[in-house]
Amino acid sequence: MTAALLSPAAAWQQIAGCTDRTLTIAGEDTQVLSYHELIARAAARVPALRHRGVERGEPVLITVRTDVEFLSCFFGLMLHGAVPVPIPAREALKTSEQFLSRLTPLLSHHRMLICRPAEQDEVHTTTTGCQISTFSSLAEARDEEFGRAAARQLARTGTADWPQCTLDDDAYVQYTSGSTAAPRGVVVTYRNLLSNMDAMARGMELQPDDVMASWLPLHHDMGLVASLMVALFSGTSAMFTTPHRFLYDPLGFLRLLTSCGATINFMPNFALEWLINARNRHSADLTGIDLRAMRRLFIASEPVNAAVMRRFLAGFSDLGLKPTALCSAYGLAESTAAVTLSAPDTGFRTESYSGAEVVTGGRVLDGYEVSIDAPPGQRVGTIKVRGGSVAAKAYVDGNKVDALDDEGFLDTHDLGFLEHDELVILGRQDEVFIIYGENRFPYDIECIVRRESKQHRIKVACFGIGERVVVVLESKSDIPLDETEAERLRLQVIAATGLQLAEIIVVQRGSIPTTTSGKIKRKAVAQAYQTGTLAPECTYNWT
Repeated sequence: MTAALLSPAAAWQQIAGCTDRTLTIAGEDTQVLSYHELIARAAARVPALRHRGVERGEPVLITVRTDVEFLSCFFGLMLHGAVPVPIPAREALKTSEQFLSRLTPLLSHHRMLICRPAEQDEVHTTTTGCQISTFSSLAEARDEEFGRAAARQLARTGTADWPQCTLDDDAYVQYTSGSTAAPRGVVVTYRNLLSNMDAMARGMELQPDDVMASWLPLHHDMGLVASLMVALFSGTSAMFTTPHRFLYDPLGFLRLLTSCGATINFMPNFALEWLINARNRHSADLTGIDLRAMRRLFIASEPVNAAVMRRFLAGFSDLGLKPTALCSAYGLAESTAAVTLSAPDTGFRTESYSGAEVVTGGRVLDGYEVSIDAPPGQRVGTIKVRGGSVAAKAYVDGNKVDALDDEGFLDTHDLGFLEHDELVILGRQDEVFIIYGENRFPYDIECIVRRESKQHRIKVACFGIGERVVVVLESKSDIPLDETEAERLRLQVIAATGLQLAEIIVVQRGSIPTTTSGKIKRKAVAQAYQTGTLAPECTYNWT
């Protein structure tokens, strides 16, 4: 029988009582604080939020960075009963135009934005009635004595000098990254959040001495929820660093894992490729890397490639990585975070589909019901989920709308099937293309091109136009892909998938658009191809 769900007050009490569990922010100036200290810092912002007129239940925009000031304000909003709405910081986006294009549509639907002074200067160039506060101004107005007293009271009694939230109150709003559709603001209640934290902790079999580690951005559910909040609400220590630090020095992140004794980590499939490329460099420095402590390295967020998983195991087993540690997961913001996880001590599993090897998402977590909406007589269909973790509401253009169907199911818009109690995810409905009557997906083709191309770390987008398969890749160097390499890539794709490429198109670096979490916007690339706005450097045709 499933244990009764904690109330929000009881959950905050547990966190405030954790004086021996720590959060480490590793950067130029590494900071370490206990969870009790984090709650004290967060509570110290409550008087300043009150003074600015922030109301309970009010959504508040807040730009994200991996630092203590952001976390203090984010959790300060939650403690106050307001609803933080994390959005990517200016530095996470390439240009001011991209930052404003993401932020501006939200400003008219929110009364307050918390950001940095440089971001405030950019936002002031837009016409908005949104009140802007900076992290620094809230830090200056903090009441540390109030914060310490509130944290002690929460730890002792689970009460505070302000009304506590209930399970049905909104906890935060998570805007989806929008790889195949316009971003939606997923409204996550405390019931959703605490249901998912409980399910994930049991699914991972978290232990008191586990240590979560992450470089993932905190505007993404895999960083904010599956990593940070799981650690907080489960009472396990955590170490966080920035995406920039991982991308700049992937092997350096593994040293951080080693130094903090990390046992749990989530990362996307492309990060494995990044680490493999770093390991394969002639001058790669492996000093100080020991992965024996790693119990669960979950690969999720984007399609997981079996060949990449095996290459990673082969390349890092000599550094202590156990085969059973590398596993998979599946989740989405609309379900708070995880829906499935690989079973403990099993590693990842694969199934076959249309002659391809597909990594499963793992077992469905407790509290979820998964339905496959498939045509009669077929096993593959749309994945639908329902349960306590699934958000019932979402913001669209400032309006709070129903997100579930009449039976309480969420349409994930992913295609897949159930096999041996595990969920197999094939890909997004909007990204499937049909070749000779079979559903085919772009991910394996993209992985092959990335792996086999001499220009490592490139972005690749694959899509189908009718029964023509098109690949667009960015050129990293000043010398474009030549005809010989294009032909070699075509033959590699045929050998691995049986698919004939109709066209390879090379574009300038930075031409392939991505979401704020780094996912390829394949629909946008296909649209640019069809409208003639792709601006190729060179093109190779075979049909």
